[in-house]
Amino acid sequence: MATLLDVGLLHFFNPLFAFLLVFVLAYAILIKTQPFGEEKVAVYAWISVLLALLTLAVPGLVDFVGLAAPYFTVMAIVFFLFVFLFLAMGVKGGTLSDYIVGDKVILWGAFVAGVLLLIFIFSQVFGPAVAPDTDETVDQTELNKSIKDIIFHPTLMGVVFVLILMAFAVRLLTYAE
Repeated sequence: MATLLDVGLLHFFNPLFAFLLVFVLAYAILIKTQPFGEEKVAVYAWISVLLALLTLAVPGLVDFVGLAAPYFTVMAIVFFLFVFLFLAMGVKGGTLSDYIVGDKVILWGAFVAGVLLLIFIFSQVFGPAVAPDTDETVDQTELNKSIKDIIFHPTLMGVVFVLILMAFAVRLLTYAE
């Protein structure tokens, strides 16, 4: 059945989108930081092209970029909507940026959210290769299956998540300015 917004064929363009995204981000970071000097724009472009080509060469990395891009885009949109909301209520831009940059809780919260999102995406893309869930394998020993069941058990993953969260909480609460 034909629909007005059928984006199923866009899946075939994932390598192109991943190449362009990695190229643009790498080039923008290199231009902004200028690690080799101001006059090395062509070198920055070549480095960005090579990084984008490496993205295509590494198996699974195109899927990783294709899955990460929408999540980080949504995070950026939500962040900008909050900023626009505060600006619409009359808060000055300089005051808001000073508060966001100066408040360690906001910076650490954004960092933790990004790391958790990367862990989630990593587990979605590379999880089946690390811990295949097949009952038909003949060469898998009981020890390997038990280790996989222990490591990827939801209770253990929850405990690890809570411990990491508590570690960040202790770090933020004991941080002396």
